[in-house]
Amino acid sequence: MSIRLASHRIPNGRDAASVRKWAMVFLSMGIIGQGIIQNGLLNLNTLTGDELVSAMDASPMVTTLVTIALACKVVETCAAPLFAFLLVEGFRRTTSFEKYLVRIGGLAIVSEIPYNLAYGGKLLDLGSRNPVFGLFIALVMLFFFNRYAEKGFKNTAIKLLIFAAAFLWCQMLGISQGICLVMLTAILWLGRNKGDMRALYGFVGAMLCTVFSTYYMGSCLSSIMLHRYNGERGEQNVKLNYGFYPAVLLLVGIVSLFIG
Repeated sequence: MSIRLASHRIPNGRDAASVRKWAMVFLSMGIIGQGIIQNGLLNLNTLTGDELVSAMDASPMVTTLVTIALACKVVETCAAPLFAFLLVEGFRRTTSFEKYLVRIGGLAIVSEIPYNLAYGGKLLDLGSRNPVFGLFIALVMLFFFNRYAEKGFKNTAIKLLIFAAAFLWCQMLGISQGICLVMLTAILWLGRNKGDMRALYGFVGAMLCTVFSTYYMGSCLSSIMLHRYNGERGEQNVKLNYGFYPAVLLLVGIVSLFIG
C-alpha cells in the first residue's frame, strides 16, 4: 500500500527521527519511574494505600520518591501523542502495510514479558497488556479508516463503528494506555492533512485522554512538538526503533528485582 502525501513541510523543522527520540526519552522516564522507583525502591506492589501514607509521614525521602514517581508517570504520557503521530505517518508512508503490521505486532509480543517484569515485577500478568498492543489495534483501525476514506454518511458511520470496536478491544484486553492511543491515533488521522493544525489535533486528543487518566494533562505539552514537524523521515535506525522499548523494559525490570 502506498499513499501519496501532500504534507506541509517546514524547512529546518523537526523530522520523524527527532520526534521519535523525544518519545523514547519520555517513555524511558516513565519506565524508570515505575520499575526502579515504584517497584524497586518503594515496593508499591506490596503496600496498601494506608501503608504508603504511613511511610510518607514517617520519611520525607519516601514522599520525595513518590513525587518523582508521579512526575515520571506524567512525563511518560507525553510519549503517547508522539507515537500515535508516528504511527499515522508510518501508515501513510509505508509501501507494505502487511510488513508494517507484522513489525508492530512482533514488537508487542516481544515486549510483553519485559513489560510485565518492569511494571509488575513478574513474568506473567493476565490482567494487563503492554501499550504496543494498543498501537497494533490502532494500526488495524487506520487500515479500515483508509479503506472507507470517502466522505459520506455511510462511510462516516462505518468509521465510527471501527473506532468503537478498537476502543472496546483495548478495554477488553486490558491494554495499558490502549484506549488513549487509539483515540489519539484517530484524531491525528483526522488532522493528517492539516499542516500547522496537527499540533492542535494532538492537543485536543490529549485533553480528551484526561477523561481516562488525569496524568495525560502532561501529554498536552508534547503535542506542541508536532507543530514543527517538517515531513521528513530523518536518519532512522530500524533496529533501535524496534529494539529500544523491550530492551529498556528488560533492563529496568532486572534492576528493580535486585533493588526491591
